[in-house]
Order: sequence, then structure tokens, then C-alpha cells
Amino acid sequence: MKKIITLLLGMLVFTLGSSTVLAMESENMASDIGQSEFESLATKSEERLNQLFLSSDIQWDKAVKVYEQASFLETVPQINDASLKEELKKAEYYWVVPTSHQQPKVEIRFDIVKDFDREEAKKAVANGLMSAESVAEQEKQIGKWDITSVGEYEEGVEPFAQTIEKVLKEQSINPKAIYYIQPTKVMMDPIALVKLADNEYRMLIHSLPFEETQMKSKAGILKFDTFYPYETAQKVLVAYLNEKYRERTGGISDLEPSGVISVEHNRAMMIVGVVFVIVVGVICWKIFKKRR
Repeated sequence: MKKIITLLLGMLVFTLGSSTVLAMESENMASDIGQSEFESLATKSEERLNQLFLSSDIQWDKAVKVYEQASFLETVPQINDASLKEELKKAEYYWVVPTSHQQPKVEIRFDIVKDFDREEAKKAVANGLMSAESVAEQEKQIGKWDITSVGEYEEGVEPFAQTIEKVLKEQSINPKAIYYIQPTKVMMDPIALVKLADNEYRMLIHSLPFEETQMKSKAGILKFDTFYPYETAQKVLVAYLNEKYRERTGGISDLEPSGVISVEHNRAMMIVGVVFVIVVGVICWKIFKKRR
């Protein structure tokens, strides 16, 4: 199971996405978002991230398109090219860009900045959580592409897409296309949906929180890192999510994925710790001074 440390970069996010599809195809980020906006985004990204790694480390040519709110794996029992294309049209998407940073592995996420709840923003300003200037700047960015997070994998852990590629190579499978799908946030790693040469679709699950080697439900068992026909795997998946997901979350859909550590939370705890040390130091110094 991978763990990702997510660094939020000051974005106002008041909406929650529920599911994603990560499509490993020959799509080009620059042509998708527009060359002019891409160049502007690349420049801004390199300036903002230069303390984390070199600008040359950002592998723009390996950017991957990720579709959101694509929970069709839970509702569509059979899939083909036409139905998949229609489902993806309904989905929003973002881009994930890897870096050549060796250890730990790092990925950058880019989203279109969405509109936000003005009342929530006012409360945040009133409570000192952000400034009015940052809210105004956020309003200017609505509808534009921007960095939303940087994901840092634990040392020695490979990004999920690279892991699946290794599995495909080991099993001598040369797919026409591969899509990575995350139907619910409870699933840490995406599901791999692979299109074979004969246009058959197969599904692979690499790992799950709470599970060691397999996905098990009343409909059957899916062993990790094993390809199953779409129709077979879809039944097991739906049953598993109905049985386990609702059972463990009580129907709450916005749980933080297992293994994710919030850097902002760690920073807050660090600040509290530093303040505590300073206060204790000052008290000790005053006591020592009085004794002298």
C-alpha cells in the first residue's frame, strides 16, 4: 500500500470529488489546455516549486490526464469503446505530472480552479484562516489551471502507474489502452481498466486499505495484481463497495484515503511544539535569573 504526503498550496477547495479515472493514453497536456495557458502554467509552476526540486525535474511530456466523478464501474455491468467514451464525456478531469526526482517520488496535480462558496470564504477571512487578498486572487483564477497539490511517495515506493506497468510487463500483456479508475475515496490505489488487442476489457486491483491480498465479497474474490474479465470483476467490486465501504464508513463519502498524511497538520503540530519549547525556555530563564 502506498502512502502519499499531500502538500496543499493555498487553494480554496470547498467542493469534494468522489471518484477518478486516470487515463494512460497519448494525450498531450499542452494541446488539451491550450499552448498559451500551458506555457504560463509551466513558468508559474517552476517558480513556485523551485525549492522542492529543479524545474528540469518536471516531466511535462509524461503528464497524465485524470477523469473525476467517473463512478461508472459501480453502475455499468458491461463496457465497450462506445460506452466508455460516453462515460468519460460526463466526467471532469485534472492532470498529474511526474518528476524525475529519484527518492522520494513526487507528482504534481493540476486542476481547473472552480468557483467557491463566498460565505465560507468570508468565514475563513473572519477567523483569520486566510486573507481577503488571497480570496480576491482566488477569484481571478476561477476557470484557469493551477497547482492544487504535490504528492510525495514514501521512500522506496513507486507511483501506482509505474507499478501497474511492471505487472503488465511481467505478465506479457501489451494493452491497447489502460485507464486508472478510483470509484470511491476509500480505495487508496486506483483500479486498472485495460483494453486488450481483441477489444476485451479487463480489470486489475493492486491494493486496498484493510485488505492484505484480495478483494472479497459475496459475489466472489479478486486477487491483487491479477487481471479479470470486466463483467466478472465489476460484480465483485459492486458487492464489495456495498458491503465493506458502507459498513466501515457509515455512508460518509469524504474520508481521507488511508495512508495520507497532511503536511499542513504536521506543520501546525510543529508550530505548537516550537511555541511550547519557547515558552518553557523563557520561564526557565526567568527562574534562573531570579535565583542569581
